[in-house]
Amino acid sequence: MKKIIIAAAVVALSSAWSTAAFAESRGAGCGLGYMVWKGQSGVMAHTSAGTTNHIVGWGPIDTQSVGMTVGTSGCSPEYTVKNEVSERAIYAETNFDHLKRDMARGDGEYLTGLAELTGVEDADRKAFYSLTRERFESLAGSAEVTATEFLSNLDRELAADATLSRYAM
Repeated sequence: MKKIIIAAAVVALSSAWSTAAFAESRGAGCGLGYMVWKGQSGVMAHTSAGTTNHIVGWGPIDTQSVGMTVGTSGCSPEYTVKNEVSERAIYAETNFDHLKRDMARGDGEYLTGLAELTGVEDADRKAFYSLTRERFESLAGSAEVTATEFLSNLDRELAADATLSRYAM
């Protein structure tokens, strides 16, 4: 039983990283995983769709490859492949609790890491730290705010700030 759990974890993790390149903004892009998880959002839905495509791809029919070739299962060879999962998003998801603590203080190694991944230059770091401390409630003050929502909120706040607007993504 332990081997099955370990194997499932390895498949899930390998699928999570193998789905980093997506077609358009549609998560797993297409195939059975796209069809099953269509309409869902968030890291778990994208990972589950990618895992479904990955597992089905081991069988006799790879629905994603066939779909791209013939234009079925939500696939089209015309979509542009792009990377949707940024290092910043992965970092925020992985370190969200630490980030919230650092933002509440206005300083800390996790907040410094986020500043680096956001591209904030050294000269603007103090302003970035102050913004996250002063706007903490609107950025991540609610227990229901996800890391993805936090990054959207952060980009909105950065865009509204005269000094930091150039860092909004």
